[in-house]
Amino acid sequence: GRLLVNAVLPRGGFTSQIEGVNAMLLQSVAELRHQFPGRVAFVNCGAFFSDNRGQVRQDLMPDLVHPNAAGHRLLASCLETALLQLERSPRQERATIPVPRENVQAVALHH
Repeated sequence: GRLLVNAVLPRGGFTSQIEGVNAMLLQSVAELRHQFPGRVAFVNCGAFFSDNRGQVRQDLMPDLVHPNAAGHRLLASCLETALLQLERSPRQERATIPVPRENVQAVALHH
């Protein structure tokens, strides 16, 4: 089996705390990769929920905490893309799986 760890999604007013938790998650993934080479990866789907100023996108999280239907589609698309990349890569070289923004948004907007 393989393990894909997703970053904690942004929350209004907790940016620095969430960044700290995500840094710890990424460090944990790096440590796990030594024990389970090619089987553990990290993806930051939360990056899609912040605008270019680092603010939570209210069109995806109206209450700044919970994704709405569009936000759930975006999250599902991001996770699906990352899982497929992890599955197709016998030895994932990098700890973090990059998910192209345009691929995720295009898929999410068409559902």
